[in-house]
Amino acid sequence: MKRRPNPPLTLALLLVGVLALEAVIGCDSSPNAGGQGCPTDLGAPNELLRPGRPFPPLVAEGWFNGDAPTPEELKGQIYVVDIWASWCGPCRNATPEVIKLYEKYQDQGIRFFALTVDDDAKGLEAARIFVKRAGVPWPNGYGGNTPAVLGVTLLPTVFVVGRDGRVVWNNHHSPGTLDDAIASALGGF
Repeated sequence: MKRRPNPPLTLALLLVGVLALEAVIGCDSSPNAGGQGCPTDLGAPNELLRPGRPFPPLVAEGWFNGDAPTPEELKGQIYVVDIWASWCGPCRNATPEVIKLYEKYQDQGIRFFALTVDDDAKGLEAARIFVKRAGVPWPNGYGGNTPAVLGVTLLPTVFVVGRDGRVVWNNHHSPGTLDDAIASALGGF
């Protein structure tokens, strides 16, 4: 007896396969593109910090590739905060674009920082190696609670913080690109 395929079951399995493949390779390739990022299980207890909300202090156990910013240094400054992980392909793929924006805006006083969610020795070593090889010029924090306080559950998550200390843009709830958001924070449009 020959078995006939079950079209609804076949379709369901195909859909599950496509969604799994998208989660592995598709997530989002760029915070600059305004995409959704890679799903993660960061255990964030809060909703993602939206534009208009005050940005909390950047808290990390340690920093590499530069020093931790103090709240006094950030007062009145526009800055970008990129939350990423060494194992997140879209995070790594977006880095060259973000470096170009850093180079474009650094002379205008825009500061850039990153927080990695890598939390073990192997992950931190991978993060350090990636930052060095990619030529990332900004400080990277690790081991803090800031991603959870910000409500980050997708990677990469990028925020632009305005001179008033409030979120101007994030790549999950805001229209436009990171470049647009920085220009807007500077008063460009």
